This record gives sequence, structure tokens and C-alpha cells, in this order.
Amino acid sequence: MNIELSWDIFIVSLLILIVVYSFIIGVNKTIKTIIASYLGILCADGLGNILDQYFLASPKVVAGLKVFNLSGFTDSLINLKILIFLFVLVLITIKGPFQVNLEKFRFTILNACTHAWFTFLSSALVISTVLVYLGGSGLIEGVSSESNLAEIYTQSQNVRMMIDYYNFWFSLPVLSIILFSFFSSSQEE
Repeated sequence: MNIELSWDIFIVSLLILIVVYSFIIGVNKTIKTIIASYLGILCADGLGNILDQYFLASPKVVAGLKVFNLSGFTDSLINLKILIFLFVLVLITIKGPFQVNLEKFRFTILNACTHAWFTFLSSALVISTVLVYLGGSGLIEGVSSESNLAEIYTQSQNVRMMIDYYNFWFSLPVLSIILFSFFSSSQEE
């Protein structure tokens, strides 16, 4: 059996890894992870753009870095956005100052389906966000056709799907939480 490594295998493996982890931590922590993902995306975009606009684009900084033969900031900014996103995601998921307490359905199969759905949405949101950042874009700018992932984009159907439908992957978890809240029978305390 000869398996050729590809980006499709990597994306599917990462998706499976996040899905398994989400099933381990439970549905409440999975939804907390989704909320932490949104906060991480906003923080990474905001801080990354601030650093890019006010620090990395400064003529003095550019001149200073040319002395040390450093001229490309794109890779540093991409890595910085990914690190900020993942740091905020992990920090809020583990130590966030809020709890999610999802109302259970009467039927166990509905609880399992709900958990599976939010697990899939969480993994799709995280993977598509990292791919968008790897492409040199962000939530605010959108994905450009001349991104850093142009070669991978043409080779991998999964990467193409995650990037092309990023707005879908970004919106669907919130819409699902809103829809779920309509079917929840919890009462305000």
C-alpha cells in the first residue's frame, strides 16, 4: 500500500484530530471553543493589522531592518496572526471567564447529533481560519487570488473548499447557535 502525502490528507487528518478532541471535551467546551475562535480571529486581525500599519510599515523600521538584510514582513505577519489566533483560542477555551451550559434534549440521539454538528463547525472554523491566515489574508481584507497558497490551492480540493467558502464556515457556527437557541427550552433565572 503506497500512500502519497498531500494537503488533502493533511486537512482531513487535522479535521479528524479536532473532531476527536471536541468529542473528548464535550459539547459545552466545544461551543466555548467556537466562541474563543471568534475572539481569536478578531484579536489576531486587529493586532496584526495594527502592527502592520503602525510598526512594520514605518519607514524608520523598514530602513532599520534593511541594515540587517531583513526586508520581508509578510511571513512574520502571517506567523504572528496565526500565533495570536491560536494563543487566544487555547487561552479562552481553557481559562475563559465564562461557561457554556447547553440545554440537553430529551432524546440522546439529538444530543449526539447536536454535539457532532458543533464539533464539525468548530473544526471547520479553526482550519479555514488558519488557511486564510497562511494565505496572507485576514477576515477584514478577505482572501485574495494571488495568495501565498496559490500552488496548494490548485492542488488540493479541500484547501480550495475551506478558502472559497470561508465566509460560510465563519457564519454557520453563529447561525447554528442562534437556531439552537430557538429550540432550547431553558428558562431565564
